[in-house]
Amino acid sequence: MIYKDFIGDSGVYSAIFAIEGVKDKLPLTNDVVTAKSLDAKFLYQNGTKEVNDNLINLQNAVQIILARYYDKWVNYVNELLIKDNPQGTTTTIKSTGNTKAQTSAMDSNNLIDTDGTTQDTTTTENTVSQQDRAQFLNMYQKYSIYDMIDTDIRRLLFINVY
Repeated sequence: MIYKDFIGDSGVYSAIFAIEGVKDKLPLTNDVVTAKSLDAKFLYQNGTKEVNDNLINLQNAVQIILARYYDKWVNYVNELLIKDNPQGTTTTIKSTGNTKAQTSAMDSNNLIDTDGTTQDTTTTENTVSQQDRAQFLNMYQKYSIYDMIDTDIRRLLFINVY
């Protein structure tokens, strides 16, 4: 059976994002890139391909796809899109010194210590090496998240001719 007939009125992305909790862990859709637009793209690219005979229906296929690839996709999205400090960056904490709480005396131009408390001044800086930047850029250019997911879905859905 070809993919166009296999999916009926739905699509693989709509079926994936319809499962509870998937949208929260995989925030890959928005106002412009919707599940329907991803379905249309996938159908355009794969509409006439033969679906693996072992798959019963689209829901069965989606369950198998998620069982096999869901953790990989979530880890990829967390590392590259969501994390405040993505993999490959280094956090540097710089201490620029400390200051004592002081006040001016009534009859003097000099400042005197008030209660002896000090306040440390630190700054936090996230840095990415030039090599890491090049690797990230190469990864984004070579594999977009949607292309990676499409490839994983294709591996499972379609018959591979060797």
